[in-house]
Amino acid sequence: MNLSIITYGRGIFMSITLLSLDNVQDFKHYTKYLEFISSERRDRIHSIKFNHNKVTSLLAEMLIRYRIYNDLNLDNRDIVFTYNEYGKPSLKFNANFHFSISHTDNAIVYISDEFPIGIDIESIKVCNLTLAKRFFTPHEYEYIKCSNTPNQDFFKVWTMKESYIKMLGTGLHAPLNSFDVLKPTKNYTYYNTIHNENAISVCGSYNATNHIEIVSMNIENLLNIFCERFKSRQSKNISV
Repeated sequence: MNLSIITYGRGIFMSITLLSLDNVQDFKHYTKYLEFISSERRDRIHSIKFNHNKVTSLLAEMLIRYRIYNDLNLDNRDIVFTYNEYGKPSLKFNANFHFSISHTDNAIVYISDEFPIGIDIESIKVCNLTLAKRFFTPHEYEYIKCSNTPNQDFFKVWTMKESYIKMLGTGLHAPLNSFDVLKPTKNYTYYNTIHNENAISVCGSYNATNHIEIVSMNIENLLNIFCERFKSRQSKNISV
């Protein structure tokens, strides 16, 4: 399976996976895969109104489970999640394993590490300077306002902020204008890239290099992996 590799300053190699959501079919096509995810996620999916969002939610947990299987060699039925007070998921029986996931209309991205980590992806659209002035720091706002590529730089800053919040696991408890991603402290680092008209940012609580490589995975690959590796061993009830 092709994975993208990020090389960090501590000599640690981590994988980041981008799952393409092109050619998503009707949710009915994927209902047989509900058995592979947690009962909590199934309940959440049934409450979602729109087809594409239902499919994205299902595939997001399947991607998490696939990567944990690869990273930790855990069988799907042994993967159990817990959540902090802000809703950030973590692996229940391994406090030293950290992961983050994000999605946009056409892709889901996942990353994991032994240190707190956050990732965010957003489709690049027309920047909104009004939002930037309201939610970003004055320094970040001026950076976008003076940019030759304001659309890209708006979503660069936006995804960097989201990745930092996801790393902390506090949700919007930390206001977006309370920290400046263009002036990171030595305790954490960012990097970002543009991939297929998407801005992607990662924030980690350690020093990193500036190298990132992204390789996509498609839906059929993911579905086939579950059918081949987990079908015969699947328990009737997956824990949350």
